[in-house]
Amino acid sequence: MFSKLKINFLKHNKVKSYLSYAFGEVVLIVIGISIAVFINNYIEQQNQEKLLGTILTNITSDLETDLQEVDIILDNYKQMEPLFDFVLDSLDAGKSIKECPNCPSVLTSAIPFSIRTRGYQQLVNYKEYNLQNTDSLIFSISNFYSSYLKLTQIVNDMILEDTNDNLNYLKVNYPYFKDMFSTDSHPNRMDFFEDNMEFVNRVALRDILDYSNHVQLLESYKKDSKDVLDNIRQKGD
Repeated sequence: MFSKLKINFLKHNKVKSYLSYAFGEVVLIVIGISIAVFINNYIEQQNQEKLLGTILTNITSDLETDLQEVDIILDNYKQMEPLFDFVLDSLDAGKSIKECPNCPSVLTSAIPFSIRTRGYQQLVNYKEYNLQNTDSLIFSISNFYSSYLKLTQIVNDMILEDTNDNLNYLKVNYPYFKDMFSTDSHPNRMDFFEDNMEFVNRVALRDILDYSNHVQLLESYKKDSKDVLDNIRQKGD
């Protein structure tokens, strides 16, 4: 129909009318394209908001699971603390290490903590797709993870390295090493640790790594992750 109108305008030299018609047709096309672009942008924005909501849900799940694991690790450290205290206070208190048969285990008990990153990795990909996103929540979550992932790796490496060093030390020097992790205990197995200053010094180092580094890091992670969770929940309200 529109094509017939164009031909009719041209046949009767109605150029002005044709130009007006053509202009109106262009305007309609532009309006149509603009509406289509607006709808596409709206749909894409809705999809991205849904995707972000899913990512924040996954981050919430990761953090809640991490917090449960942190509590378990902190509880284990609390139970081990009397063993450290006994070794480090034994000389001054005139106690014999033989009174604490479980004390040597503090050198070989490693409790590393690994942060779950499923939701965070999704957030990284989301940020790369939405390069202009300046959401303060996304920014704070990214900073939280980038900081604690580095710190956790550093502390885990120190603990595992120290554990490996202690195992090698005991393997070479401890006469009853082969029975150390056995339920059967040799009656003289604690003689090696009696008045052994190297053992005490190794326990002192491990005390620093565990309680002055790892425990403090876990408590800090616990506090800050709860703040992140609060911020995520506030966004959802």
